[in-house]
Amino acid sequence: MIFFLFISSVYSLQILVDVKGNIKGKVGFFNYTKETKNLAWFFLNWENAGSIGCKVRMRVDIFNSTNLIYTSWSKSEAIEPGGNADFYAFWYPTNNGSFVALIRIYQCNEIFNVKQVNLSAIITGKKEIKGNITISNDKRAVYLEILPQENLTDLVAFVSDYPKGWIFTYDKVDSVEAGKKVKLRIDYEAEIWKEKPIKIELIANGGKFHKTVSLILKKPSVWVEFFKDPWKIATILLFLLNIYLIRKKIILVSRKLRVGGRFEKNYRRSKWKGRSR
Repeated sequence: MIFFLFISSVYSLQILVDVKGNIKGKVGFFNYTKETKNLAWFFLNWENAGSIGCKVRMRVDIFNSTNLIYTSWSKSEAIEPGGNADFYAFWYPTNNGSFVALIRIYQCNEIFNVKQVNLSAIITGKKEIKGNITISNDKRAVYLEILPQENLTDLVAFVSDYPKGWIFTYDKVDSVEAGKKVKLRIDYEAEIWKEKPIKIELIANGGKFHKTVSLILKKPSVWVEFFKDPWKIATILLFLLNIYLIRKKIILVSRKLRVGGRFEKNYRRSKWKGRSR
């Protein structure tokens, strides 16, 4: 009996350790633009060295000599234990000078200080991206449709001015042909959603082409939100299908009852006539 209890205790302890697990990570590779010309980029490959699958994202804080001036966020990636993912972040400098970037990783809500690096910014001449640009939003993302007049390479879109405490990611495409439409999506997370102005930077060809566009985030209509959720649409369709099938079944049952009633009535009449004879 004592031996059984001892085995049970060890087994329970083992389960507890497995459930708790650990959250660890390490840098696979890191690179960034030390001398920035119109566009700064940061690249980090991160490995999940723990025992728990996590959503991971990179945060880059840019400081001048005294203050935090910008926070850039990567996209969020789900990484299982032993796996790794690439993370990018971007910054559009508006002044020449020297800056410091603090790179951090958010993994399962744990924060890892990865690196602190120095970089310099040089503003050089650039051409404006010309063409039609359409912008819209919902409560999860900002959508851009761009029809450029010139060929563009390495087109990246990110938000340079946004409400404090919010998270905006980016989107990028390798190449865009003149006269061909391209769609970009910038996902975001808001602590408390409100209608707010934002500023979006479009940069291509390594900073040689640039355009700034502004948008006031608007609350989309209920129907727009509804039709963007496939689960809600499927639920409504299933509900209508059930109503149709139930109605059809009721009609069939009522028809059978009517037919059965006529048969019973005719049977009674024929039986009565047989008796009267």
